[in-house]
Amino acid sequence: AVFCFSAPQNARQYKKSRSGSKSSNKEQGKKRRDRQAPEPVSGSPCARMRRHSLRALDSLCKIFNHWAFVYIGLYNYNFWDSGKKATTLFNTRGWSGIVSNGVVRNVLFMTSVVIGLCTGLFGLIVEEFDGYEFTSFNQPTATAFVIGSLIGCALSGVMLSVLGSATNAVLVCFAAGNVEFSRIHPELSNEMKESWATVWNGYFVD
Repeated sequence: AVFCFSAPQNARQYKKSRSGSKSSNKEQGKKRRDRQAPEPVSGSPCARMRRHSLRALDSLCKIFNHWAFVYIGLYNYNFWDSGKKATTLFNTRGWSGIVSNGVVRNVLFMTSVVIGLCTGLFGLIVEEFDGYEFTSFNQPTATAFVIGSLIGCALSGVMLSVLGSATNAVLVCFAAGNVEFSRIHPELSNEMKESWATVWNGYFVD
């Protein structure tokens, strides 16, 4: 009697254990297939092409930048290495947001525009009161203003670009050689650090 009641009970336990092992094997096989299966590529071909193009453009922008000219003048590197070293320097300092701000470029551009407008007005005054004709067009007043503005913008842009390059050189030297600057010119270094902290507090790294 004991044998009759214990045999079905052992059979049920055997079936349960066997069904549990089958389910665990199925789960393991499913996980293994998921790991081996290639990841689906999201997006259309145009979207993937756009992403790859943006990545390539971003890598080129890290190399072809106006900071490379400073490294060329200071250390005589080629343009490719200069661009990469300048980008690495600012990324290490954490100044990527600072150098991409463009405040100096915007100020110099607005100054050039103002100078161009002033020279355009000067050309207009010369055309009206002196009787000098810039061109033989039917609208001498407009042409005098346009010619004067273009001359003023071109000349001021050339002169102000020197200030922009000097600002870039100061920023690169301050980022790359602040230790030497502190040792050789401690007073100027402290003054520049104080001025820097008033605008970009927390971005300076010794």
